[in-house]
Amino acid sequence: MKKTATTLAAMLLALIFILPSTAFAQDDDKVYDEGSVWNITFIRLKPNVGDDYLKNLKKTWAASMDEFVSEGLMESYMILYGEAFGWDDFDLMLMIEFKNFAQYDPDPEREKKFKEIEKKLMESMGEDKMDATVKSYGDMRKILGTKTMRQITLK
Repeated sequence: MKKTATTLAAMLLALIFILPSTAFAQDDDKVYDEGSVWNITFIRLKPNVGDDYLKNLKKTWAASMDEFVSEGLMESYMILYGEAFGWDDFDLMLMIEFKNFAQYDPDPEREKKFKEIEKKLMESMGEDKMDATVKSYGDMRKILGTKTMRQITLK
């Protein structure tokens, strides 16, 4: 019985020392480095509204993104536009880059800055005009989904 207990204790001690070194070794074996985090919205535009949608997007979404970037609330943003391959495919991607996942954590100061920028944009554009522009999006597009992904760089 004592021999079994001693053997068991020795195995536990070995695991305590082996597992952490194995875990660290796995981190070093990664084939990539982690980069920024991208939030991507996939949009299907309705026929013949692409230019109108993009003009409106410039006044609302892009204007707010520019302010968010200048305030350090996000890293950058990007719009990709191309042909859809079928009726259920997207033709526009709205991409927002964040430094890391921590920028998704609740932060009252960050939320306050977002709201201030949105208020400033609404005041400059006019609340009625802003509301009408944003409401028109429903007639011009269908949001197919969103995805959050981490950018990686292969080693």
